Amino acid sequence: MLLQGASAPQIDWLQLAMLLLGGLAFFLFGLEHMSTCLRSAAGERLKDVLRRLTARPLSGLLTGIGVTALTQSSSVTTVMLVGFVGAGLMQLPQTVAVIMGSNVGTTVTAQIIAFRIAHYSLLLIALGYLLSLLARQRTAKLWFGALAGLGMIFYGMELMSTAMQPLRSFGPFIGLMQSMEHPLAGFAVGFLFTALVQSSSATIALLIALGSQGLVSLPAAIAIAFGAEVGTCLTALIAGLGRSTEARRVAVVHILFNLLTVGLSLPLIGWLARLAILISPLPIGPPTMDELAAVLPRQIANSLTIFNLVWALALLPAGGLLAGLARRLVREPQRVPDPQAPQFLGAEFLATPPAALEMVRRELGRQGEQVAGMLEDSLALVLQADHEGLAELRARDRSVDRLHDAIVEYLGQISLATLGEPDSREFLALMRCGNALWHISNLIGDQLVHLGGERLTDGLQPEPEMAQTVGHVHAAVLQACRLALQALADNDMQAARDCRAAKHSISAMMADARLGEAARLRDSSPEAMNLYGFEMGVLECYKRIYYYSARIAKTLLHVDADENGEDD
Repeated sequence: MLLQGASAPQIDWLQLAMLLLGGLAFFLFGLEHMSTCLRSAAGERLKDVLRRLTARPLSGLLTGIGVTALTQSSSVTTVMLVGFVGAGLMQLPQTVAVIMGSNVGTTVTAQIIAFRIAHYSLLLIALGYLLSLLARQRTAKLWFGALAGLGMIFYGMELMSTAMQPLRSFGPFIGLMQSMEHPLAGFAVGFLFTALVQSSSATIALLIALGSQGLVSLPAAIAIAFGAEVGTCLTALIAGLGRSTEARRVAVVHILFNLLTVGLSLPLIGWLARLAILISPLPIGPPTMDELAAVLPRQIANSLTIFNLVWALALLPAGGLLAGLARRLVREPQRVPDPQAPQFLGAEFLATPPAALEMVRRELGRQGEQVAGMLEDSLALVLQADHEGLAELRARDRSVDRLHDAIVEYLGQISLATLGEPDSREFLALMRCGNALWHISNLIGDQLVHLGGERLTDGLQPEPEMAQTVGHVHAAVLQACRLALQALADNDMQAARDCRAAKHSISAMMADARLGEAARLRDSSPEAMNLYGFEMGVLECYKRIYYYSARIAKTLLHVDADENGEDD
């Protein structure tokens, strides 16, 4: 039942609008600031969660709850899932349980803001800000920054609640809110507002502000919250546009789950409201209208938690059916990916730097496969191929260059975020590894191709003995390069050590090759001199390729040593 006064005092609508919009801005800014600090402070743990995504439904459900509670947004979690599936890192059935968990995780926000500690919000802001200034460790600064963000959330709630107070006696507004008692009307309002602001948390915050003034009943609040549940799906749907078929199906799964649960629950709003009242604390004795308004925010939060948790557990075994239905609804043929375009670098990961850095690592692994393929083919092409074969090798180098440019640009976007110390170390390491791969590609596509062109121009015919000598060096360098790439892609530090350990054997091979070629210089004919220069040029290129491979290994070993407090 809504609170009504005996008379309606004159309302300062400008003041009300400023308080309402200002409070909403404080709330959204505080929510974003808190979630950014939490993601950065817990970056390594979040990365571990993302690396261990599993097909088991229960662990997927818990992952969705945890990640969404940390990011404070089910939309962020679902958009990340769209990116994972689009990049081929997850399969569609794996995402269903995570999506269910994300709906439960987003109710953490409602539970937090239902606490009536708004009077201490400025103290939380001041305390968090001052402690973040005094803290020396970056992680401590981030946790205190999150505390300041929490204070801004409560201060925004206080402003919105204050803005709503004059409306307690404004008849037209009370009539409007009473019309929300109809489930479809409340659903429509919640859907439209959430689709507009792209934040279901903002909708819930307004609901709780209205509830704290007794301006909305619990059934109407639940109906509006149901609309918010569906409205937040639009973000995931937009994220899926232009991506792979599987990625679009993730967005469809999110929509199907929310539509199904909300559709089945709309007729049961009364039952859900009574259950929320039953488990929520009530004043002792007959409650006054103000006392009922005071407990309404907790009832709203509890009703949302019950709704999402019950449906997540009930439909968890039916995740495969939802995935199958999404496949039937989205049947567009999957396009063949462009090998020159990035496969993993989605904009949806930028809001979570640990995930974005993991995507960069995977993209570098993909780039490394292309470079290793060039290196493997280089010997035969340089010693035997015609101009057409050399041109094809040069074209592969240009393709790697374009992918390198995309990776560097993406790393530049990551650098704009707040990075914790471990993420900063990994950022620099990935940048160095990417530059080393670029140098290897250029050595193959420019210098080795140039040497092959000179061989054709001068009509040189490499001797079998020379081809065998260079072949041994090439095989050893290729093996070392693959070890460095294995270390990069799989975080395999033993492979990095093996790559660096190959230095002595490769140096010995190079020395033997020089001695053997010097012995053949007794034939001082121009052709012999040209062959000598050609062989030495090829060997020098392979030596430098090993140098950059070892640089990748050394960079990764240094990062691993820093993380474990060891010396390299």
